[in-house]
Amino acid sequence: SAPTYDDLHTFVIPEVLKVIPAAWIGNWSEQHYELELKNYAKVQFRSLEDPDKARGPGLDWAWLDETRKIQELAWNTMLPALTDKPGVAWVTTSPNGYDWIYRTFWVPAQEGRPGYWAVKYRTRDNPHIQLEEIDDARASMDEAFFRQEFEADFVHFTGAVYQDLIDPQIIRVGDERSVLPE
Repeated sequence: SAPTYDDLHTFVIPEVLKVIPAAWIGNWSEQHYELELKNYAKVQFRSLEDPDKARGPGLDWAWLDETRKIQELAWNTMLPALTDKPGVAWVTTSPNGYDWIYRTFWVPAQEGRPGYWAVKYRTRDNPHIQLEEIDDARASMDEAFFRQEFEADFVHFTGAVYQDLIDPQIIRVGDERSVLPE
């Protein structure tokens, strides 16, 4: 699934068709956005612009691309279709602050919850991108926006005028004596 049909046509469908060997393909229906493999497995490409499009029969798996642009309601609508098999979801996205994707997928993976796994892939990890381009972007962009877009960091833009100056000012429970020894 993708946020829009344009996203499906621009990236998702071409990338999927690029990695599936032609010998595996039984039928491709452009009209129905459906790929049937020779083993009769079906891949259905759907836009989630309308969250109700996430409803349907049970799913063995789902790939949500650019999830940051998908409404949380679409995920919640799709979830029952993944639970009766039980199905697996792959979620790919760029961070977008501490949004529903952060809470729903990233935090459980970081906590080690069974069934969740996450990886961060920074722009510099792509061997086809010149490091000079990244350095130029860092020099010309807002620090927090650079971290989000190039370093795949979840950042908080509320109070962005202070950015990283706020966190060091917070006294955490147990750290009181280091700040106020008496």
